[in-house]
Amino acid sequence: MWHVKKLSLIDFMSHRDTVLEIVQDQATMIYGINKTNKGQSSNGSGKSAVLEGIVIGVFGEPLRKVSTKVMVRRGGPTHANVILELHNDKLDHTVIITRTVFKNTKSSEVDITINGIAPQGLQRNGANKYDVREANKWILNQIGISKEDLLNYFLVSKKQYKSFFALGDVAKKEVIGRFSQSNQIEPVFEVIKSEIDHITSSKTLIEQKITANKTKIDVYQEQLDRFDLNALQINDKQAELTLQDNLLTLKEKTKPLEILIQTLNGTLDQLNLQLNTIPKVEGDSTKDEQTLKEYNAELAGFTTEANEVMNKLTEYENNLRGAINCPKCQHKFNPGKVDVDMEKQEELKAKAIKLVGEINVDVTAVKADIKKVGEAISVRDQKLAARRAIVRAKQLEIDDKTAEITRETRNLTNNKASIKSVEDQIAILKNKVITDPTADLEKSIRDHTNANMEHQGKIDALDIKLGDKKQWESHFIRFKTHLSNKTIGVMQAHCNEYLDRIGTDLSLNIEGYKVNRDKSIRENITTNVLRDGVDEGVLDAFSSGEEAKIIVSMILTQQKLINSSCANGGFGLCFLDEIIESVDTVGISGLMTALNSLGQTIVVITHGTFDQQYENTLSVVKKNGISEIS
Repeated sequence: MWHVKKLSLIDFMSHRDTVLEIVQDQATMIYGINKTNKGQSSNGSGKSAVLEGIVIGVFGEPLRKVSTKVMVRRGGPTHANVILELHNDKLDHTVIITRTVFKNTKSSEVDITINGIAPQGLQRNGANKYDVREANKWILNQIGISKEDLLNYFLVSKKQYKSFFALGDVAKKEVIGRFSQSNQIEPVFEVIKSEIDHITSSKTLIEQKITANKTKIDVYQEQLDRFDLNALQINDKQAELTLQDNLLTLKEKTKPLEILIQTLNGTLDQLNLQLNTIPKVEGDSTKDEQTLKEYNAELAGFTTEANEVMNKLTEYENNLRGAINCPKCQHKFNPGKVDVDMEKQEELKAKAIKLVGEINVDVTAVKADIKKVGEAISVRDQKLAARRAIVRAKQLEIDDKTAEITRETRNLTNNKASIKSVEDQIAILKNKVITDPTADLEKSIRDHTNANMEHQGKIDALDIKLGDKKQWESHFIRFKTHLSNKTIGVMQAHCNEYLDRIGTDLSLNIEGYKVNRDKSIRENITTNVLRDGVDEGVLDAFSSGEEAKIIVSMILTQQKLINSSCANGGFGLCFLDEIIESVDTVGISGLMTALNSLGQTIVVITHGTFDQQYENTLSVVKKNGISEIS
């Protein structure tokens, strides 16, 4: 059996240089005292670092979901060392595992010796170092227990542990299967189930073929029952007569349609002739509009010229306003505008007045011309509007007549197509030869009946195979049930032995698989606790102290079952981190005393300090940020 002898923590978590020698065959309790962080009497003292050190030593990675880099002590060097010493008394091997983890991105390193020398079968690389992954595999291979089992039943932390009693039914079955090794026959069981599924599937496919053939046989029989040659001949003759009547009716409609279309086309020709003979409106609107545009431009010019002359006239009048005659010489002048010739201004004023009159005459003449041209355009527009109305009315008549012609032409086309279709149907009926399908139908019925007989033979053969496979399945289920119940009995016996050895009046009753009267298996795992042989219910109904004793007894039981199947004796340490934290101080001391009586190597980490010290007690004291074990 492999024993954890010594653990060294160097600059690991809060430990600067801690060496823990684990006393064998006794129960050791570890509690913490935190003198660094106020408000924490025990938490954060560094006690859980002991379990973390063992876990990293064995697996190379911590329990908590963090990188190993954060395991290096704060304020310490750039790396930390974990040295774990294991000894196997059966092999007389002492294995020393040295793990080095770094703060930076450098990968962790591992060194291993057996009895002081490098282990055989574990090669170093070019840098003369072991590959960490290969080393991890080598360590687990030497111990002979899987990582999952070590963490579930040997190095047990509250953060990742779930007791057997708290598991669901499926999980309990998996645990029992693990110990009974019934899971080793599971692949064979799965093969049988697969073969049963294959046979059932094949049988279903054949049954589907039988159903399909029966459907076809029913259809063929119905056709055979309904076949009557004379009735078919009479029906065909009657159908031909009906078609002849329809053909005559269609032909009678053809000639009137042709005459109607011819008449409509004649009317359309007359309407088009009338449209083309509607008289046009005389005159050139474009020329008149151009003349009107020119007159408007000329009027605009006269208006502009008149405005300019009026502006000048206003200027002359403003200059003359306030003018007087000299008393001596009678010369006319404006005292406010002495530089302006008043006589010249009067002369220009007279000319401007005359010019305004002439422009007004021209404006009046142009306006008369504009009015005349506008009236001519208005008359022509009225005539054009009247003509357009006549044209539109005539075009509507033409459009209506064209639509009517199109409609009647389509009717004529459809009628001729119907005539052709009826004539083709009549030709088919006249040339139709009715064959007697009786022989073919009877042959099809025989063929499908024979096929179903063959299919039924295959189903009978598959039923025999299916019965054999189900019988094998039943045997495997019963064998698996036997193994599981045997393991349940062993677990119950070992757990009750531990409960008795630690001085309790409690025992377990574990009920497993049962065969019902209908030969089915009841797969339901139940655990009840008895006191002095009397059933007192499930585990949750008991005190925390009693509950802890039962849980620890089950962990030790599971350890024992695992170790019993290991070639090298298994793993001789039960490390419990805060598994019994709900138990009070007195209860913990009593439990530790009871566990110590077992003579097994058990380490228990718990909260709090203890006035009434248990004899095998270690304290982890954290002071000034450094943890030490005393």
